[in-house]
Parts: sequence; structure tokens; C-alpha cells
Amino acid sequence: MSLFSIWLIPCEQDSRRLRQMIEALSRPHGAVPFDPHVTVISGETGDPDAVHALVKRVASRTSPFVLDVGGISCTESFFKSVFLTFEQSAALNRLHGSLRSRIEEHPGYRFFPHLSLLYCDMPLEDKRWLAGTVDAGMGPIRFSGLRTTTPGTEQGWRDVAAWRVVGTARLSA
Repeated sequence: MSLFSIWLIPCEQDSRRLRQMIEALSRPHGAVPFDPHVTVISGETGDPDAVHALVKRVASRTSPFVLDVGGISCTESFFKSVFLTFEQSAALNRLHGSLRSRIEEHPGYRFFPHLSLLYCDMPLEDKRWLAGTVDAGMGPIRFSGLRTTTPGTEQGWRDVAAWRVVGTARLSA
């Protein structure tokens, strides 16, 4: 069995802008930059390609949509070092429900829509300071795709550089 995650991917223009923010926060702290995404669901499977086939079907029945940024936050967690939060979204909740009805979630996964800007082990005070440097008035983010990913190594998700893309599907309803 291997782990997988389904990511909601920003449109190209927003992705470029977010990638620049991620790189600007990552490089000075020795962190690995990554593609901007919102994890919609995570689980385990023996066949990531079969999971992606389901993802493509869901994507073909889902229209691109916008999420309004609610704010910027941070936690002690490596995976929620510095991140954008979002306002409630019926479109995102429907997407999560649609995927969840077809794919079994990992028992430890909790749906908490956010877009990470940094994955890094550092003191919380430093993360708070970094979060304060991010422009909170960035406006809504348009999402246009779903991506199926796996960790790529036995080290799991913490080995950010080894993440492997199984496939990407455009939201096209």
C-alpha cells in the first residue's frame, strides 16, 4: 500500500504568483519549495493510477472555482508551518464530498482546507514572524485542476523533494 493525496491546483497565473511566495519563504530557511496546492483528500492505495482514474472522472464533472483567502496562519506542525486559510466554500465542500464518496480517506486525515506557503521545522515564534511578512490582501485564488501525488520515498511526505505526480486533470465541467 502506498500513500496518496489529491490536490486542488490553482490556475496558471495564480500558481506562478503563489510559487514565487513559496520560493521566497523557503530558500532563506533551507526548505524545499513545492507546487502550490490545497489537499482535498489523502489515503492509501495499492494502485495510485486507479485512484487517478477516479480523480479524472470527478474533475471532468467539476467546474473551475474561486476560493477567497481568509487569512494567514501558522502552527508548530511541519505541514502547516505558514499557510493561507480560506473562507467557507460550497464548491470545495462538494468536491471533497465527491472524492470522499469514491475514495477512502486515510483514518488520520482531517479535511482542513489551506494552502501551505512553507514546510519547515523552526520555532513557532519564527513562523509567526514569517506569517506577518506575507501580504494578506492577495485576493481570491482561482483553481482549475486536480493532481494525484504520492510521497515517492519511504520517508513519506516530509521528503518534499521526492514527491511524485501520478497525474493532473483539469476541472472541465
